Amino acid sequence: MIAVTPRSGSTLLAQELSRRYGLGHPGEFLNEGFIANFEHLFPTPSLSDFQRFLLNNFTSTEGIFGLKADWFRYERARELEYLPRIYENIDLYIYVRRRDFVGQAVSLAVAMQSGVWHETNFRFLPADKVYANLAYDEAMITDNVRSLMSQEFGWESYFRRTSAQVIPLFYEDVAASMDEVLPRIGEALGAWPVVAAPSRSFGAMMKPTPSRVNSDWRARYLERQGALVDHWQAHRGLASAD
Repeated sequence: MIAVTPRSGSTLLAQELSRRYGLGHPGEFLNEGFIANFEHLFPTPSLSDFQRFLLNNFTSTEGIFGLKADWFRYERARELEYLPRIYENIDLYIYVRRRDFVGQAVSLAVAMQSGVWHETNFRFLPADKVYANLAYDEAMITDNVRSLMSQEFGWESYFRRTSAQVIPLFYEDVAASMDEVLPRIGEALGAWPVVAAPSRSFGAMMKPTPSRVNSDWRARYLERQGALVDHWQAHRGLASAD
């Protein structure tokens, strides 16, 4: 499982684990959007049908199934015993977060306001039009940071109780050295590359589309809420977000 918080930059990591190492096809199968798409494919879908569909179609030829989830969705699924077969026997958690949690919270605020969640959306929506109607919302950014901190606390509390192996990663390190990160994950699962690495650098592939909105909002927030950011940084992963 790729254990994430929103806007942690895990999409390319999931894609490359699948493409280069054959480690299943880690997707956000607990996301309500994915579930809704499944419901449109079948006339009378059931949870058992959905679970069977996932395992049959997203397990690798080597027998590895992967998924990606944020803490809130994972916790809710476990509480409801929802689709237990896809997560009850996890051997490895890949825990991805960002050092720059303020930038992460700003990125989440921009995505929430604009409705643009992936760089590929800019093929159809010019960036200048997407950003034109956005408004700096300090309360939203604060709420996002608190949510991110709460999710990190949830994951790290859970990891202390699980016997499965956990590989902690920061997005910034993955972007800088994907070719070092992937073998580490592959070795943990006894998997080796099935295709060669692409010629384009991973740093370039993972780098978000430059946005002055993001950088301006981040700088403004740090200037206005620096003391609160310092508090969060000091207690990150150790206590609640408050």
